[in-house]
Amino acid sequence: MKLTLTLLTALLLAPLALLHAQKAPLWVLPEVAAPRVQRVLFDSKAAGRQVSCHVFTPEGYERDKEGRFPVLYWLHGTGGGLPGIAPVSAWFDAAIREGKIPPMLVVFPNGLASSMWCDSKDGAVPMETIVIKELLPHIDATFRTLAKREGRIIEGFSMGGYGAARLGFKYPQLFGAVSVLAGGPLGLDFAGPRATANPAERERILQAAFGGDLDYYRAQHPITLAEQQADAVRGKGIVRIAVGSRDSSGPLNRAYSEHLTKLKIDHSFSVVPEASHDTLALLRDLGEANWEFYQKAFASIRAQTTAATPWILPEPDAPRKQRVLFDSKAAGGKVSCYVFTPQPYEVNQESRFPVLYWLHGSGGSSPDSAAQVARRFSEAMRTGKIPLMILVFPNGLPRGMWCDWKDGSVKLETMFIEELIPHIDRTFRTVAKREGRIIDGFSMGGYGAARLGFKHPHLFAAVSLLGAGPLQAEFTETPRAGPRERERLLSTVYGGDMAYYREQSPWHIVEQNAEKLRTGLLIRQIVGDRDETLSANREFKQHLDALKIPHSYRQLPGIPHDPNLVLNTVGEDNWEFYRSALSLDTTIWNPKNP
Repeated sequence: MKLTLTLLTALLLAPLALLHAQKAPLWVLPEVAAPRVQRVLFDSKAAGRQVSCHVFTPEGYERDKEGRFPVLYWLHGTGGGLPGIAPVSAWFDAAIREGKIPPMLVVFPNGLASSMWCDSKDGAVPMETIVIKELLPHIDATFRTLAKREGRIIEGFSMGGYGAARLGFKYPQLFGAVSVLAGGPLGLDFAGPRATANPAERERILQAAFGGDLDYYRAQHPITLAEQQADAVRGKGIVRIAVGSRDSSGPLNRAYSEHLTKLKIDHSFSVVPEASHDTLALLRDLGEANWEFYQKAFASIRAQTTAATPWILPEPDAPRKQRVLFDSKAAGGKVSCYVFTPQPYEVNQESRFPVLYWLHGSGGSSPDSAAQVARRFSEAMRTGKIPLMILVFPNGLPRGMWCDWKDGSVKLETMFIEELIPHIDRTFRTVAKREGRIIDGFSMGGYGAARLGFKHPHLFAAVSLLGAGPLQAEFTETPRAGPRERERLLSTVYGGDMAYYREQSPWHIVEQNAEKLRTGLLIRQIVGDRDETLSANREFKQHLDALKIPHSYRQLPGIPHDPNLVLNTVGEDNWEFYRSALSLDTTIWNPKNP
């Protein structure tokens, strides 16, 4: 009988033991397959074993071996963060590539399914200790980070927003900015709508994280920590709270914002129309305000991250197109561009070739976009529509504006005029004089072609403005970018100084150089009549007319802001422009196609 009872007891307890094993903390998560995301393991004394996190490094991290990067710590919500790592990292990757935010690392800590980003009362899950005392030092020791508070943001969604608030306010010496996205639970009674909708889950979390003790829960709470740390936080960091109008946690997020206001803790509070409890939807619908937060958070360390500026472009994979590197004093290191050489370049070793400098628009240069332009011109050369020429695609950065920035951190004009052009003339068999150069560009590139071509007319035979912008005299409107992007560009590039913008603008430059521009320079301006920059292009055309600067102007019916549609619509007139620009005695330097 005793043996039977023992066996029965063992059989009854086995499922409980299995259940306990299944609920043991999963400290090491599987690897996530996503671009530039790696799983990182570190030894944790607090956990008594190895713990994992995932780290996204921006494209420039591997290129820029001396650069140091700020870090965003992204805290996930309940259920675990593994599924969100790929889409969230892709979201930030795209924003960095487009120049909307500075290059940064994004660290995804493993917060388990429902740790609440605090040390559990029973000590079984010391999450806060792991993140603050072990993970942060490990990231700074392993990666090239800006290892100070100004170089760190802590951000999270739902439970992660709760965690970002409590850790950010408890450790203001470690984080320069705190972002609370649809944070919860933000009620002191742990009885918010998402908790009361699932009482069993609420009870499970209350027991596991807080030992069933509401006093311990309140001691860990962001409301309590904000009260305790108000003097340390006040005026020393950037804080934002954002929640969707259709998110049930909205009222408690608003109440938390009102609590911070009473404590005189500066912060922003945004209710996003129609957004529900969805991470990427909330970030997307925040619009430009979202990117403005990261720009502002890292504004004080921007000069220290210039080494991380993406001066080196990826290698191209296209016929007769190569990446060229050159040393730049202006950039403080190596800079790249793409160069396309026509097929006869290698055959006719004694020949010299004119050069077309093609300036890209906002978002930056890429191998694919440069290859697309090169294919178009290559076919025109092959069929004899234009003279043989070298195409150079400079790297103007995603939002470089083809000028020297007021704070001196980026010197694009200096790099282009004083370093790139001489390097191309030394490295390739070019016609190294103004009659052998054209400067052309679309959108921001058209703006750059205008300002550089009109400022340095002794260097170029022709200037081409395609859908160019901004061409207006005052930087008061940016119809394609919106007011927040305008403010960001004005602050980043022009130092917030409208007078400096005017000084750099094509509008001002043509006034200064009007006499030089009236003869010897072929100028064309093309814009679609459905292009948002149409009005400013018309005004600039009228400005050139008033200054009696000869130029051609063409407005394309039904064409939006699209470079391929613009060039397709211009048709044969496009090639006539290049033939006219390079109408010197081509037999001297550019033999016919063999």
